[in-house]
Amino acid sequence: MGPRITARRVGAGLGLLGTLATLTVSSFAFAACHWVPRRRQEFFTAWSVWEGMILGGAYLYSGSLLVAILVHGLHDVLGYALFARQRRTGWMA
Repeated sequence: MGPRITARRVGAGLGLLGTLATLTVSSFAFAACHWVPRRRQEFFTAWSVWEGMILGGAYLYSGSLLVAILVHGLHDVLGYALFARQRRTGWMA
């Protein structure tokens, strides 16, 4: 088997700073993939950066992509429930 390039290996040689930089770049890439080009959707994009940090951290902590996938599903369910409540009540307008 040849060498594999993973997020763990990219940041590993650079210590904590490299790991944080890798996590930050990948979080913004995740948000770019979830960008919604409509007015009043900026919060959703910021939420996607946060979610990217959570998912990247889950992967780095566990080493398992399955864990990150399960956390993604749970985070989306909770996030959409929060957004639905916000739309009903207007508490974050």
